[in-house]
Amino acid sequence: MTVEFGVRRRAALIGLAAMMTVMTGLVGVSSTSAGFVDVTYAAARLRTESPPALPVSYDQSFGSSLFLSRFGELFVAGYRGTGDGAGGLTTSASAPPTRVVFPEGVVIVDAAGSTDDFTSAQALTTSFAALDSAGRVWTWGAVLPGGDVGRSLIGRGPLSAQAAATPGQVSSTSDPAVPLPKIVDIARSENQFFALDGSGKLWVWGYGGQNLPLPDGSVASRTAPTMSNTTGALPGRGSCKAGMPNHAGEVVWHSLWGGTNSSGAVATNGLVYTWGYDNSDGVSALILDTGCPTLNQGANEALFAAYPHLYRAADGSTFSPDALRTREARNVRYRAIVANMVSRTLPECDGTKASGQVDSGPCPVRQLGFSARAPRLLLQNGTMLTWQVSAEYFGKTFLGRTSSLTPLSSNYVFSPAPVTIDGSTDSVDRFTAGISSVLVLTKTGRAFGWGDNNLCQAVGGGWDDVSRRAIPLVCSTDAPSRVVTLPAPVQGLPAAPLQAIAATQCAAWVTTTSGEVYAWGAGTAAGWNFTRCMPRTAAVAGYRVYDYAASSAQSPFGTPIPVVSTGTTRVRAE
Repeated sequence: MTVEFGVRRRAALIGLAAMMTVMTGLVGVSSTSAGFVDVTYAAARLRTESPPALPVSYDQSFGSSLFLSRFGELFVAGYRGTGDGAGGLTTSASAPPTRVVFPEGVVIVDAAGSTDDFTSAQALTTSFAALDSAGRVWTWGAVLPGGDVGRSLIGRGPLSAQAAATPGQVSSTSDPAVPLPKIVDIARSENQFFALDGSGKLWVWGYGGQNLPLPDGSVASRTAPTMSNTTGALPGRGSCKAGMPNHAGEVVWHSLWGGTNSSGAVATNGLVYTWGYDNSDGVSALILDTGCPTLNQGANEALFAAYPHLYRAADGSTFSPDALRTREARNVRYRAIVANMVSRTLPECDGTKASGQVDSGPCPVRQLGFSARAPRLLLQNGTMLTWQVSAEYFGKTFLGRTSSLTPLSSNYVFSPAPVTIDGSTDSVDRFTAGISSVLVLTKTGRAFGWGDNNLCQAVGGGWDDVSRRAIPLVCSTDAPSRVVTLPAPVQGLPAAPLQAIAATQCAAWVTTTSGEVYAWGAGTAAGWNFTRCMPRTAAVAGYRVYDYAASSAQSPFGTPIPVVSTGTTRVRAE
């Protein structure tokens, strides 16, 4: 008896898990959980899926990675020093992936991990979050070194090291009388946790010194979820509480987006708000430590220009950069449109976005993301815009639209501008990012990348930025910085259309429409200094890339690719 399923669909997870239980019973084997037979993967007796799991779409945990099966089972691989998800604190980084333990019946639909500064020096700050199909949030790990303090900030109150090594439900808020509502989406940013509930309330907790949006503008940490729907009029750390000069009212959130040092959200008014340590206003070179969600002018101007039929001032005027020739004229029109929109509900952005890599509804913002000092914005029309926060090295490799070695005018760098991919500026379906590179999937099913390519993590092989051609590059050494400045096709992929893309710090995966899986980048490397991938050291001696084609009942993930880095490698053949 052979049963095969297509690519995972979140809405069908519960039904698939139940179906799997029934089918396992039909062949006369006892199943400890959906998709598993005793301690051996069910493929030994019943082919249900191969591989058993694929990486989550975006995971920035140091030296580790999360794998999610289409049956809602979660695994963690690589570094597990703050908890392997099953109560262990000493699991070797090179050990096979650990199945994360949840109560019976829990089906995970999304997960994310993060680490302070994303480096080996901060490995003990690695923490994870998972969202289940019932809208419950589960966390484990630690967000700060120093034992009890770091473990107390993952949203579950004071914890022992053993308790923090196993997922527990985040059930209470900062008001003990108010339980955490049903959550529809989660996101991470360094030491912070974000969760969006079905009514559009944003709940935040974790370390408060950098990226936590708090209405009082403080840098105090939060041990339990605190509501963050209050917005600020001007970027900065100042209080945005009602009655304070910076208060700009409360909003209902539509979508939530995490990042490295900054994060953002789109309100039901259709406007983009951002916050965090390396935040920006999108029109200048200011690096802002923004404690409250604040309107991002550059991002919103891009929205206004692309969708003039949705964003207008009270007198009907729209935002046209060509007609508004000075910055002051643009500022005046921008403020007029915001004043008309901020208290309204844009019908296209009404309601809340469910968990997933993109917002596939009619709201103009399809995706929002942040690398180190480098925001990016994807519109529903397929236009992807990037910009950077400062003139420093941080941010330039993530632009994808000019050489990082060439001085640029502030207008070009610090304001959003479209990236040309696959010959057009409206071709992007979705994006993801590692710690040093950005990857996109086009509407036609092609994968492109750019950024630091020292371990082939950007484009899956060597690339000459001048000739725009592939070159030989041994990806198993710490090659010098090899920046791919403009989007280049990922090498070694088949002609078949692609339908999914995922990334960890230094590795990436794509899935073809026929079910094949390809991986590239570093299997035993992790991030360094927000912009580079470093090859294996004792601290990162774990594997992120597994050869699923070599899987067996005894080794359901196959074998780890035993080199520091690889070019593009087919790891699963349907």
